[in-house]
Amino acid sequence: MAYMDVPCAPSLRTKGEGPPFRNAFWCGAAGVRDDLLDPEARRAVFRHVVYRALCAANDLGYERVRCAAPWPKHPCLARTFAEYQGMSVQSFLDDQSRERFLLEWELAHAIVALEAEGAAGDLNDILADQASY
Repeated sequence: MAYMDVPCAPSLRTKGEGPPFRNAFWCGAAGVRDDLLDPEARRAVFRHVVYRALCAANDLGYERVRCAAPWPKHPCLARTFAEYQGMSVQSFLDDQSRERFLLEWELAHAIVALEAEGAAGDLNDILADQASY
């Protein structure tokens, strides 16, 4: 139904140790099947999956997540990327001259932000709350 990739981090032992590039991971894939849920539930599931993956990455010793996006605001998040604390956003053009955004988000800030957006609870409770609106 939903996924986000978090690579293993065998070279990380404690936070802040080693070169900075080793303390960040590249998220190449994350998403939710859009044919299973209504739009609000889909957004809730996406936020929850991203939250759980970022918590797992934090537990593995990562400090930041990096990814590229085709828009300045993800459809399942409440704010534009630039509005999130601890997020750096760099615009670039892809090989077909389309604007893209390179994102790097500090996990501590990302986790707090997603908690504030209701992503931290039990997924069944989150979906039940969505159904009650």
